[in-house]
Amino acid sequence: MPATAQRYDATLNFLYRIEIEGVNHAVFSECKLPSFQVETLEIKEGGQNNFTHQLPVRVKAGSITLKYGITKSDALLKWYLDVLKALLKGNLQQVTRNVNVVLLSIDHKTMSTFSLESAYPKKWSGPTLKADDKAVAIEELELAFTNFSVQ
Repeated sequence: MPATAQRYDATLNFLYRIEIEGVNHAVFSECKLPSFQVETLEIKEGGQNNFTHQLPVRVKAGSITLKYGITKSDALLKWYLDVLKALLKGNLQQVTRNVNVVLLSIDHKTMSTFSLESAYPKKWSGPTLKADDKAVAIEELELAFTNFSVQ
């Protein structure tokens, strides 16, 4: 390695913390962060047959997916049900929450924080219950959001 090169350690994917404003439920077995994609408009230029122009139009953000084992706390399911009620009343702003996904180093210091503003559950999936299976019953919550930032 050249003398000026720096070594960067990759973040381990199992050291993280999820913080949901106003919801006391902190045990998640899996968190899939959103994907982002730039939507483009394809323009074909007359007389230019070698390529087409790809002009950026907007950024399409995915959603964040949280998986967790069922506990006695039903806070996340209640949050989803509150969103359904708020949609009927046309008042989604009352039930949105800020969500932080905090990546931790091996010594549990914050490495980076992914912040989602005005997040709300757009999908809740219950577990598959099987009498002959000894797996943990896992719920899944998919969140939409209005703004994403990284600190």
